[in-house]
Amino acid sequence: MLVDCAFNYYGAHLVAGPLSCSFHVHLLIEKLHYTVSASQWDAHMTQSMTGFARCQADGLTWEIRSVNQRYLEPSFKIPDVFRALESSLRQRLRRRLHRGKIDCLLRYDGDDITSTTINEENLKELRVLMDAIHRVVPDASRPSTLDVVRWPGVLVQTPVDEARLFEKANGLFDETLTGLIEMRRREGHEMNQAITCLLYTSPSP
Repeated sequence: MLVDCAFNYYGAHLVAGPLSCSFHVHLLIEKLHYTVSASQWDAHMTQSMTGFARCQADGLTWEIRSVNQRYLEPSFKIPDVFRALESSLRQRLRRRLHRGKIDCLLRYDGDDITSTTINEENLKELRVLMDAIHRVVPDASRPSTLDVVRWPGVLVQTPVDEARLFEKANGLFDETLTGLIEMRRREGHEMNQAITCLLYTSPSP
């Protein structure tokens, strides 16, 4: 707990300058009769509170942002077709993060979970029918491409494999969350080094 307090105090007063930061950190430690070693800073201060990660694959895009928050406060903005995943996504996030305001955004290129294909057999039958009409009425106008695709049975919509789509969304979420955690660790390591330098080099007041 003390290490967390000292770290947050240091971060809040970073703009005051290195000497002021050193003074406040040492004062806090001395007042509570506690000695903080460099190894303890490294063990406890492993992550920054801020970070961002983005991953994209197969029409899916996850974006996860993290800002400072005393407790864990996750929020999800996802398309309705993925709403059934939200509960499990929250559980997976809580297993890996414990603090911060976490905003998770999922985008999906598809309007729904169906795919559209051309029924080639129906298209060939339509072609035969149009040729037969032109043999009888040579001056008859031919339909446009838009007219053809609107013809019943030419385009067929089939449901996408929902389980496979959800599996991809889950996997991409885990990948994006890993990227966010790695970014927070890198920033935290840089702050650890700065604090460790103060503890080693700055004399107590």
